[in-house]
Amino acid sequence: MFYFLTENVALGLSVGDEYFDYDIASGLEMDVDTRVNNYMLVGRIFLTPQSKYKLYIPLGIGLGHVMSEIDMSPDELFHYTGFAGNIGIGVEHLLSERWGLAAELRYNYNKFHDTQINAHGHRIYVYPSLNYISLSIRPDWRF
Repeated sequence: MFYFLTENVALGLSVGDEYFDYDIASGLEMDVDTRVNNYMLVGRIFLTPQSKYKLYIPLGIGLGHVMSEIDMSPDELFHYTGFAGNIGIGVEHLLSERWGLAAELRYNYNKFHDTQINAHGHRIYVYPSLNYISLSIRPDWRF
């Protein structure tokens, strides 16, 4: 949900839950399950507020809680809460005075780290950046 400060600027809150099932980005063939919960202050800057199809820039800043489970025989579980943000480009079409349909392409950024001793007595350092591009198509409600 968004609150419009002007016809060009809207602010709101966002809660997101994303799950990544298998990751070999590290170059290691390990089963890595990752879940990210984001809690963000979000905004939109409308570039064409009077148009039938409203072009906008989405922005977000807040906290991301990352839970990552790595199959290291036994599994190791890492938790970290840190900075999260996003920026992108979107288009919205109003269906009524309150409802719209939006399509949005975003670059998402989450930075986190954790350190722990595993079952074999080895210290493990995890410092990944979870950066990815997402595409969403969704209904929006204006108030």
